[in-house]
Amino acid sequence: MPQYEKEGQQIWTDLIEYAHTLYTLPSFEVWVEMAHLEKIEDDKIYISVPNETTKKKWTDDFQGKIIELAYQYTGRDMLPVFECPSTQTYQHQRKIEKREQLDSVMEQKEKALNHATLSNESLEKVNLNPTFTFDNYIQAESNRLAFTAANVAVEDGSPYNPLLIYGGTGLGKTHLMQAVGIEKLKRHPNAIVRYVNASIFVDEYITAIRRSKGNAEDSAMENFKNYYRNVDLLLLDDIQFLEGRTETQTEFFHTFEAIFNKGGQIIITSDRSIDDIPSLQDRLISRFKRGAVCSINPPDFETRVAILREKAEVSHLDIPEDGIEYIAKLFVENIRELEGALRNIDLYAKANNANQITVSLIADALKQTRARSSHSELTILKIQEVVSQYYHVTIKDLVGKNRRKNIAYPRQIAMYLARELTSASYPNIGQEFGGKDHSTVMHSCRKIATDLKNDANLQDDIQDLTARLKSL
Repeated sequence: MPQYEKEGQQIWTDLIEYAHTLYTLPSFEVWVEMAHLEKIEDDKIYISVPNETTKKKWTDDFQGKIIELAYQYTGRDMLPVFECPSTQTYQHQRKIEKREQLDSVMEQKEKALNHATLSNESLEKVNLNPTFTFDNYIQAESNRLAFTAANVAVEDGSPYNPLLIYGGTGLGKTHLMQAVGIEKLKRHPNAIVRYVNASIFVDEYITAIRRSKGNAEDSAMENFKNYYRNVDLLLLDDIQFLEGRTETQTEFFHTFEAIFNKGGQIIITSDRSIDDIPSLQDRLISRFKRGAVCSINPPDFETRVAILREKAEVSHLDIPEDGIEYIAKLFVENIRELEGALRNIDLYAKANNANQITVSLIADALKQTRARSSHSELTILKIQEVVSQYYHVTIKDLVGKNRRKNIAYPRQIAMYLARELTSASYPNIGQEFGGKDHSTVMHSCRKIATDLKNDANLQDDIQDLTARLKSL
């Protein structure tokens, strides 16, 4: 930095402190961490930002503050200039910065926690994916509460016990849950951690029953109980798979009580709110609610961009910034879509011996994937068609305002199925049903979920309708 080297560092330090007061941590990571001070020259302060979107953000939020700080430290009027470097330069800088950040984080953790080294093999033995760490989890407004609660849940005596994390498929629930397990083992190598998907829990419980039935000497059930109850941390994924499994729910209730009463931590995930899971025992729901309940929502555009940058870097994919933003605009529902898009782009580039990845290549690579997805996707209109035929009403009735029970109840069922079988949000569903408010949709879904617990005829109808819809 030819001029004002000392002043430049002071300006930058104060500016970063100001940014921390202006933004939440996830927003700070998206908008500020990827920018850096280039130089001060000819009464101009040059700041490098990764793209035009960030450039506009810095112009709006920081231009006045930079001018103020520059005058404070140099006594001169200086103009901030925000520059977008070439993609190659930017990605090279990011790799250096990420390496330095990682080194710093690892050094701090080693000093503060004196962590034990965990091999990938030791994690896989307890069914934990070694890549599912807190360091690899990208924070954003959509997951900030769940991320914070998960970090607290690592500590002994956490007030967030149990911790229930719910949200749609592919939003990072399993990643976050397993990150707690990995961190727990780093801090307490002798801790007993169990991770299991609820569907596996069901299968293992049924197997234990069969082996023990009529054979008093068979210890299968006792082994099952000891395996899951004598733990320091239980991670149960996809609790919705216990739906309709009365005996398994009873067994899990006793497992829950045994762990909780001896001070163990329990973390559960679900693809929806527990109030929206039919046939879930009230005593389980009450236990889950006495801890912390956090939702994870689909990532916004800035978060999708950050996720794509991170994963492209890890996969050694040299994707230009406009390409990253193009992908982020195409896939909006979950993180798995973004990961799948990168894999398809990588495969397509290799198959076509492409020297570089361009937006045109990305569009071609994703064209077939998008076509297949849109062709096979179950739409709300299809649900309305099937439900209207099933209950002998018209689609006009379903989306209308008629409150007669023979119409209103099928309408609520259709809304419930739209929520269960598609990725549509409550507001989106309401829009497809004549512009109804999202609270109306929520009420309808909860009513059907409640009725399902005791209404055998409704259970048969929902099962029949779901089978018909999935066969389309």
